[in-house]
Amino acid sequence: MREIPPTAGLPLRGRDLLPGRARPSLAQWLAGLLQAEAVEVTCSGTAALVVALTALARDSARREVVMPAYTCPLVAMAVRHCGLVTRVCDLDASGLAMDRDQLAAVVGADTLAVVPTYLGGRVHDIGAVLECAQAAGAWVI
Repeated sequence: MREIPPTAGLPLRGRDLLPGRARPSLAQWLAGLLQAEAVEVTCSGTAALVVALTALARDSARREVVMPAYTCPLVAMAVRHCGLVTRVCDLDASGLAMDRDQLAAVVGADTLAVVPTYLGGRVHDIGAVLECAQAAGAWVI
């Protein structure tokens, strides 16, 4: 059996070798799309979370990051990598969102950020997350 390297699936075209009109980088294109001054492109969600937490922690004495008790373990690993403390919030009995009452009890003066994660692509209302985080002066990632 012959194994084909992943790059074999991308054949070269003439325009790949010839200089052409300048195109914006992915970061520039995304910044324009999002109407942002700049964006940071990373290789994974975990790397993006590390970048965001590192940037937020640099200018704050807060050290806690609140996340759902049931989530991808890479979220907790990113928090730990940044030297921050994980605080977990139990899930609502009806789904995968964080329980509103428990969230209000867990978010406090030392909360740097709240990270509501979406398991399996199931998006849920983050209204309670925004309210609790804003009341404590914390960020939502």
